[in-house]
Amino acid sequence: MPETLTLSHGERLMICRKRAGLNSTEMARRLRVSANTLRSWEADRTRPKYLEVLAWADVCHVPAEVLDPDIRNRCSDPAAGDTDRRAS
Repeated sequence: MPETLTLSHGERLMICRKRAGLNSTEMARRLRVSANTLRSWEADRTRPKYLEVLAWADVCHVPAEVLDPDIRNRCSDPAAGDTDRRAS
């Protein structure tokens, strides 16, 4: 059986961004966040809120589950966003 590659949350974000042909500055601008915030997400220091993941997925034209397989379980009220910004 082939070995499965496991990617961190930040690695998934970065791969999707790069496949969409965007540099980190342009992605940050489109998401209306600072470049430092985006780098923190991609480095797994913090995690984006629910709505930020949805926006990232929209910009990259991928389902949100590609970026965060547990996205639907992460937040009981999607409009409220996450209260814990630390990486899990």
